[in-house]
Amino acid sequence: MSPITGHTIAQHEILAGNYLEWYDRQDKSKEYDIDIKRHRERRSLNANNLFHKMVGQIAKALTPPISAARCKNILMARYGVELYLDDAETEPQTIKTNIPPEIILEIADEHYKVVKSDGALWWYIRLKHTTDYNTLEFSKLLDGTIEEARELDIDTVSEDEKRRAIELWGLRI
Repeated sequence: MSPITGHTIAQHEILAGNYLEWYDRQDKSKEYDIDIKRHRERRSLNANNLFHKMVGQIAKALTPPISAARCKNILMARYGVELYLDDAETEPQTIKTNIPPEIILEIADEHYKVVKSDGALWWYIRLKHTTDYNTLEFSKLLDGTIEEARELDIDTVSEDEKRRAIELWGLRI
């Protein structure tokens, strides 16, 4: 507690880079905010890049080739994680629409799994964004993607390379 202002004093340790060098480059006439959030391990860019590289290779290797967005949606529907309406994960987020899979599966930044159709309407379950996956979830997605790539005779990474990429993401099982 500051004896002058009565406010709580928080110390912030800069873990990467040099704060003074960063601060010297900033406009001193402006104020800056510091956000404090619960720490969360992030997946490594290597694991993310590996996944997206294989998505692109799989999409091109199919006959006929498909878009990378469609390929990613198909792989995420097979190996990804559903979004739920509740913390108990008993009620998946489901949408009903007249938009057919040919259009839904081309959406790059939202991911859906086709559940059923009556011919005029389709039901989809929303899937989690990969940025919200924990290590185990991303590992399953990567395993399935690697297996699909191997079935198409696409060169993939070794188990050791895959393990290192996932380990860089951090143990959040």
